[in-house]
Amino acid sequence: MKDADIVFGLIKNGGTLVLDQFSTGVFGPHHPDIELGGTYDILEFGGKEENGTTIFEFKRALDTGDQYDKVINKGIVKIIWAYGLSDEINIKHAVRGDGEISI
Repeated sequence: MKDADIVFGLIKNGGTLVLDQFSTGVFGPHHPDIELGGTYDILEFGGKEENGTTIFEFKRALDTGDQYDKVINKGIVKIIWAYGLSDEINIKHAVRGDGEISI
């Protein structure tokens, strides 16, 4: 996870929260970009929980100019993902993985 550009989302009490974060260590911690001197670059977001499924959507520029955000180029983009079983932001994820998406 070191140097990972992280978008962290959760739904709690009916509200959606999406954070723009950056991992400073192999296993975290991950801090909001603004705490590290960067910027919050999520332009739009939304989410919902329905029938045991959680969905998040967000929008950000492909190149934010923020040193803590990775530039997203056309082609294959490697990603890591994780999710937890709780709506608490400080609880470690229960499941994680990696993959690739085509832009």
